[in-house]
Amino acid sequence: MAHNYYASTAARWQATSTRDSGAATAFVYAVKTTHIFCRPNCKSRLACRSNVAFFNSSTDAMKAGYRACKRCKPQQDEFEPERDLVASLCARLDGSGTMTLADMAAEAGLSRWHFWRIFKKVMGVTPSQWSQMNCKANTSRSDSGIGSSPADSQDIDLHFLTDYVQYTTVHTNYGVLLVAFQQGQISKLDLAPTIEESLFTLDMAFPFPKFVTSALSGDASDHELRAVTQEVVEALERPSGKTLTFSVSNHALKSLTEKCCTASGNLSS
Repeated sequence: MAHNYYASTAARWQATSTRDSGAATAFVYAVKTTHIFCRPNCKSRLACRSNVAFFNSSTDAMKAGYRACKRCKPQQDEFEPERDLVASLCARLDGSGTMTLADMAAEAGLSRWHFWRIFKKVMGVTPSQWSQMNCKANTSRSDSGIGSSPADSQDIDLHFLTDYVQYTTVHTNYGVLLVAFQQGQISKLDLAPTIEESLFTLDMAFPFPKFVTSALSGDASDHELRAVTQEVVEALERPSGKTLTFSVSNHALKSLTEKCCTASGNLSS
């Protein structure tokens, strides 16, 4: 998604010349006169365009004979520079409630997509999942008077706090299908290349604390929603000419049909 944006040479030079932090892990650039390669957002003096070459990764740059910049350290773990920042934001979440994805990304000086990827890589969960877990932990502390961590407090019910959204993701011939439900109605349908991008779409559409999201379980209570999901998948992958009727919002249907016109004739609200 974000990396595709920096696929062209022109986009990469624009990102480098403006020191775009959102491109920090998308590619590296090398300076032919110094034989050094850097991250696009490196604070070093910008070289002339004619002396700059672009590479998809640090490995590619090193194979071409360039050495890593000692200032931005592009050869290190791509997420290492942001670990302290993520840890600091998590500490604030743990102590003072919630922050939205937009708030956290703005404070980090990163795009929401780039920050979301870094957070998930470092913490193992999405920002929305962490916020929900943190809220559960704080609720547990208030009720018991005993300290607890977000990871230890996943059994506390948050349904009463805000709008509750259940979701599932399914691999299809068109990509990863996201199906989200609110009160038994499909509230969002979306196709994305990867599960990661699908979950990012979910967080953007249903941000915590306004919404609480939860993956469909294997329990009998979720059987009906899983059956509906399967019908949607079949309509996408095996068009039969038969019209299937679901309880689905017009916005959710429009989102999917814009991405998959072939299947739109088999879905109706």
